Amino acid sequence: MSSPRKDTSRYEDLVARIYSLSSIEELSLLLQPHDATGVLAMMIVAYGDESEDKHSFGVSALLGELPEWVELERLWRAQLEKEQLPEFHAADCENAAVGSPFEFLFREIRDRLQREFYGLINKVRLSGFCTVVWQSAYKARWSEFQGFRSGSEGDFTHPYFLAFQHCVESMSLAMNKGGFPASEPIAFVFDQQKELEGRAKVLYDSLKYSPGSKITYARRLGSLSFDSRFCQIQLQAADSWAYESRKWASDVLIRKIPDGERWQFKLLNETGRHQISGFPDEKLDELIAFLRNQPVRTERRA
Repeated sequence: MSSPRKDTSRYEDLVARIYSLSSIEELSLLLQPHDATGVLAMMIVAYGDESEDKHSFGVSALLGELPEWVELERLWRAQLEKEQLPEFHAADCENAAVGSPFEFLFREIRDRLQREFYGLINKVRLSGFCTVVWQSAYKARWSEFQGFRSGSEGDFTHPYFLAFQHCVESMSLAMNKGGFPASEPIAFVFDQQKELEGRAKVLYDSLKYSPGSKITYARRLGSLSFDSRFCQIQLQAADSWAYESRKWASDVLIRKIPDGERWQFKLLNETGRHQISGFPDEKLDELIAFLRNQPVRTERRA
């Protein structure tokens, strides 16, 4: 079989696939033993991001097998090049953010870009997860949460940690039900959060190495890293899902806006593989009641 010529689209496509593969393959090497064979075969990766407004705070992620992510990165890079964009950022595109590549684009052009990039996510087999915390409900219980010890039960100093832990748990439990091998972990990659990622790693490790195997899904917890959406293109797809799922929760679940389900969310949700969980008032009260029954607590802060 002849090799592709450098001046053909076939050659360019091959190079793009190899480029996409090389960056994500590094993740698999973090999880697999040195003598493993078929390193790329069943690698499971989740890319996640956070999104918030005054109504809700959400942490979301897209979960899928390695080949799906390799293909999505290839498609995403090709679309960025076609549109001559340095990145696709959902909120900036939606709002024509000042200083962004979308600032001077008409609404119909920005709508088309959303359709194009969101459509790429639907072309591969990924499952979306989102956990949303009701902002007003959380703030009303702030002093209550500050009395509880951070550990495998959670970190309650910021809604990010509650949403982060629950989102990781949801993906891990979904894998338990989805017929994946019991030993197969998830490599988690989240968007950079300079102020919070250090404590998120501490929380994650407390779950992963929970004494006495209190965390039933601990075997699913593989590597955890934080990176830039410019370095890990897949995080731009995660950002899109995070923005739309959190906005759906704010508009439909919290504000109960009539016809509040945007066409953008409907497009992403066409696959039927996504789930959104929430912490409204009653769920937060249930969590507080559970924490009160835990044996180890710190003193309440003034």
